[in-house]
Amino acid sequence: MSRVGHVIFLSLQVEVHFRGEERVVRGKPTLVTNDPASVIPNSDVIVFAVPAFAHGGYLRAMEPHIQAKSDRAPGGRVIIGAMPGEGGFDMQVLKIFGKEKFESVSLFALETLPWAVRLTDYGKSVEILGTKKDVDIAVSPSSEAETVTDVVQKLMYQPQPVLELIPCLLAVTLMNINQVMQISSFVQLIEKKIMHCSTERNEFSSTVKDCVSLLSYWKVESVFLPY
Repeated sequence: MSRVGHVIFLSLQVEVHFRGEERVVRGKPTLVTNDPASVIPNSDVIVFAVPAFAHGGYLRAMEPHIQAKSDRAPGGRVIIGAMPGEGGFDMQVLKIFGKEKFESVSLFALETLPWAVRLTDYGKSVEILGTKKDVDIAVSPSSEAETVTDVVQKLMYQPQPVLELIPCLLAVTLMNINQVMQISSFVQLIEKKIMHCSTERNEFSSTVKDCVSLLSYWKVESVFLPY
């Protein structure tokens, strides 16, 4: 969103393939743009599918264009959500939007992405490797929980994942174990490097596997391992 302008793709078609299945879902975006002023004022539901570190930039770009109320949006409130929604998403919105505008919108956060997806042809097609059976969702304010959950469930297009409502957005931030497990694993690796100890890849992988075993004992299910 660094440059203002927009491009309309009238003939662009995006395909979604499902691994192990013959079905293909096709869609045609109406607009692809880097100009928030051309889309945000007319948007009823806004979904972030980017890492938490990128939330702030998008929120700052769209904040001037957020409508306090929407006659079209469910409950008259614009819905803004993130998947995944870790990193204190609601606190970022409050800081950037200010109290009045923050209280005029509905927020949701998913504890993980609904699907494992890989690009097969940039801007044209993706492959869904797997679909989560259920995903936790938190909504603010709580009075809009049922309405927002119903809207987001419909956006999933298919029966799964089933969205399960949890009490608050803080729970989504705190349940992310990556920020604990991965950092501690890397600290251990760095310590061994500093001490000039030989650390083989399989030894580090073994450490990660031990962490996963412990997390399984604690019934922690959402773990991302890029190894």
